[in-house]
Amino acid sequence: MPGWAGTEHPHTGEVTGGRGDSPGYTAEQRDEEVRLRQLLVELSEEVATHPHWVTYERGDVVRGRPPM
Repeated sequence: MPGWAGTEHPHTGEVTGGRGDSPGYTAEQRDEEVRLRQLLVELSEEVATHPHWVTYERGDVVRGRPPM
């Protein structure tokens, strides 16, 4: 992935920010990201649809999730 140039300060000429080019992900890193994203979706669905939530009134479900 291409980087970007920093910003030159108008009075000092100092360049700040910017980023060099990135080689991107390796094939192994890409595969791991796909696996982890898939797992995140599966676990999110499991939590959101767990039978535990039917024990709450509808408005209480939202308040019941953060403490988890």
